[in-house]
Order: sequence, then structure tokens, then C-alpha cells
Amino acid sequence: MWRNFAIIIVTFIAVLWILLTPLNKLGRIEDERALPPQPGELLTPDKINAFLLTWSEFMSKDISRFGVQQISLTDGRPGEKFSPQLIRWLDGQGWNVDRFFFIEQRLKAAVKTAALTEHLEANKKVLRQLRLNDASDSELENMKKIITRQEQQINAEKITDEELAMIKNNLYRINAILEGKEVFRP
Repeated sequence: MWRNFAIIIVTFIAVLWILLTPLNKLGRIEDERALPPQPGELLTPDKINAFLLTWSEFMSKDISRFGVQQISLTDGRPGEKFSPQLIRWLDGQGWNVDRFFFIEQRLKAAVKTAALTEHLEANKKVLRQLRLNDASDSELENMKKIITRQEQQINAEKITDEELAMIKNNLYRINAILEGKEVFRP
């Protein structure tokens, strides 16, 4: 008798779990996207691709109606700032809201750093050309100041060389996707 009662209870709990679990979570093995970001976490090609795929949908579906505003990583956790609808939408896509916006901010910083690096290299070429053309001291000094400021900005983002290498080959495409001008198709 107790054995039958235990079987009924276990069956009831299993059926209840199935009924209360959202369909998008049934049978899903939790992956890294569902976890909060870790200190010192870096971008990887898999993270970038998974993010850009969801970001494209995020931008195309006008998720801004859920109260999305520009955030900063220094202003606390994104999960504390966004509407429950947005958090549920991201959860339905398999994302932890903090991880999603961490990757967004990290990727935007990497894009900015990669673009600055391109500008820095171009300015270094201009400086070499100015030296060859015997430019005035003030012209040379101005270009050196610009280069110094750009180097400081690049170092401020703390983007690794590995992250930069991943971004540089697709810099303009990634930037267009982040701005919602292009849809990511892996």
C-alpha cells in the first residue's frame, strides 16, 4: 500500500513539474548562455555568434518596447534595470539577462577598440609621411598628441589581443549588426 502511494506521489510530482515548466525549457540542457557572466570573462567565437544571432532577433522584433535603455556595466546588473517582459524574452531565448548585456557591452568595447586601432595605425602612417615631407614641428606635435590620446583610449577598454583578432576581420559587419542595420546569419 505505501509503495503504491509513493508511486502515485512521485508520478504526481513529475506531472506537475512537466506542466509548470515552460515548453522552451523542457528537455533543454542548460548552457553557458543561461549563467551569469564571470569576472574576467572574455569573448569567444561561440559566444559572439550566439549573441549576434539573438541580438539580430532582439533588434528586428523591436524589443525596445520592453523598456530597453542604454546601460553601463558600471551601473549595476542589467537584470535589475529591465522589465520582466524583456527578462522573460531573453530567458526564452536561453539567455541570462546579465550575461546577454555583458556580452553586448564587451562586444561594443571590442568593436570600438578595433576601430580605434585602425585609426591609430592610419595616424601613425600620416605621422611617418609628415616626417618624410619635413612638416612643421607644430604639425608633428599635434599628430603625436592625437596618437597618444588614441593609445590611451585603446588601453582603457582592456580588450585582449585575442578578442581584437576575432573582431578585426568582421569589424564593420559586427558593428552593422549591433546597430541593427544588418541581420546576423551564421
